[in-house]
Amino acid sequence: MKIQNELKKRIFILDGAMGTEIKRNIQLKDKQLNEELNIINPEIIKKIHREYIKVGADIIESNTFNSNEMALQNSKFKGKSYELSFEGVLLAKEAAKEYKNIYVAASIGPTNKSLFLEKNDCTFDVKKNEFIKDIKGQIAGVIDADPDLILLETVYDSLNLEIMLEVIKYNFNKKNKQIPIIVSLTVGENGKIFSGESFDEIIEKVDTEDIIGYGINCSYGSEKLINLIEQIALNNRKLMIVYPNAGLPDSNGNYKETPEIFSKYMEKIMRNNKVNIVGGCCGTTSEYIKILSNSSKNYLPKDFEI
Repeated sequence: MKIQNELKKRIFILDGAMGTEIKRNIQLKDKQLNEELNIINPEIIKKIHREYIKVGADIIESNTFNSNEMALQNSKFKGKSYELSFEGVLLAKEAAKEYKNIYVAASIGPTNKSLFLEKNDCTFDVKKNEFIKDIKGQIAGVIDADPDLILLETVYDSLNLEIMLEVIKYNFNKKNKQIPIIVSLTVGENGKIFSGESFDEIIEKVDTEDIIGYGINCSYGSEKLINLIEQIALNNRKLMIVYPNAGLPDSNGNYKETPEIFSKYMEKIMRNNKVNIVGGCCGTTSEYIKILSNSSKNYLPKDFEI
């Protein structure tokens, strides 16, 4: 309950992209996952967490976005999704403890499999069970490490989301735990996720008392989200998180929005009490978060139900 009360007082700052900062610090081997560094080179991950905290992040995300067995299939860490996930959250907590009032959100990405595409297949139940098997280590690992939040992010498939929430609920009941959950979608320009649902439809489909907020991340940059956030704020009674990409990448994978441009668009999103947490996704760095943190002080947070 503590973080929800604090989020009613001011806009909180989430960190920026992990992958971007990893590339600035170290050269990964071919096909090596960012999450492997949780065990191979933990000091690099803690260094990145510290950099984001120093420029104003109130919440740091664990380096666990892809620590599921699907992503680890060709890794030497295959079968070790629990360990990578557990250690990833612990690293973030260790960095957070060096400062005051820093929260840790356990990042869980959407996976590279879509149950929505499989739903009419005669072997759907088999594929659903395989999906559960592939994500259960990641979910158990982050829960056992006791983060302040669980962030289900870049959600593009409603069936994936529903199954993940079921596995989380199973772990909560089994371990007698309750950790606040935030669900963040990635939407197209039509305002819908890949499986066809709008923001409101997702809330209607999955909302429980464990979910304290909803939001949008990744997508196509902050500029085109401005009007969509206005609409969503009308019907979302819970807290709101927004952390888009630094625009769309060019053919070389470079993101076009500078920190100043990114912050300018995000200021329009922060106006009129529409959001509680803002940050950056793909292409954003500590410089983006620094400018965003400074500009956020001019705005008040969205009111929401607890």
